Amino acid sequence: MGSSDIYDDIVIRRMVASDLDSVMHVEHRANTHGWVRNTFRESLRLEHESWVALDPVTPSFTIAHAVLGIGVENADLFNLSVDPRHQGHGLGRQMLDHVLSQARSQPIEGVYLEVRRSNQRAIKLYESVGFQAVGERKNYYKHAEKGREDALVMRLRIFTQPLMSDSRLN
Repeated sequence: MGSSDIYDDIVIRRMVASDLDSVMHVEHRANTHGWVRNTFRESLRLEHESWVALDPVTPSFTIAHAVLGIGVENADLFNLSVDPRHQGHGLGRQMLDHVLSQARSQPIEGVYLEVRRSNQRAIKLYESVGFQAVGERKNYYKHAEKGREDALVMRLRIFTQPLMSDSRLN
């Protein structure tokens, strides 16, 4: 039995308010300057596609989460975090595949995201499913040592027709 076998049948379900303690634990472990509880609450209130992966050993705890906002023409992957203790087993890919399946069920043209330029592991994951770099946001993220860090803006086209507007990069 390989170390990733416990992740083969991982349960991914919609996030609910009672998950927030566990979600915040993962968020703080995975990100030095991550989201705050009220941001997750607001995403739930706005009915964003918010999902959690349950710990296969202790299902009352979450080990990953993702938040996708779906708009008129595009979606935004606002957050995808995996507890560092569970990274490297394909869980990030499972979460990404799950939220992208939600996006593909909508009449949208693409999915956008921002990722830290230094997060090469995440960039490789996004590129592996077809995301392409389309721009950058200078000094977008807080950084413990540098003060600020640039974000790479990436897009995954869902449909092949040209986008009606791409004003998000202006």
